[in-house]
Amino acid sequence: MPLRIKLKPRERMIVNGAVIRNDDKRTVLTVENHSHVIRGSDVMVEEDATTPTRRAYFAIQMLLVDRSNLRNRSNEASGLLAALYTTLSAPDMQNAVMEAAEHLAAEDYYKSLAALRPVMAYERALLAPAAESIGDRAA
Repeated sequence: MPLRIKLKPRERMIVNGAVIRNDDKRTVLTVENHSHVIRGSDVMVEEDATTPTRRAYFAIQMLLVDRSNLRNRSNEASGLLAALYTTLSAPDMQNAVMEAAEHLAAEDYYKSLAALRPVMAYERALLAPAAESIGDRAA
């Protein structure tokens, strides 16, 4: 099934490791075969990989962005997902991590990233009270 991607003006995406930037107008692209695609809005920079889930997300993303050394990168991502799974106690979050791991094993990296998005939201909600209390102490 083809993948339709709507790009905003000047939005970027990565296809099989190549960074592509849209022109000044909205564009719709159709990817007609299986390709490793990630939209610019879903790309994480390494400096933002500051939590266990975000580190796993970044490791999987690197499989989309840089196709060199796939075996080591895949092993790293698998290890991070395994550690994340054992850390989480919420069954629905563990299921999401397992889904991400299954997609990773099938080399469907975009779906693996998508499976981690609710885990990142969960993690953000868990860490928000701690961040607020640190901010209160600093003030």
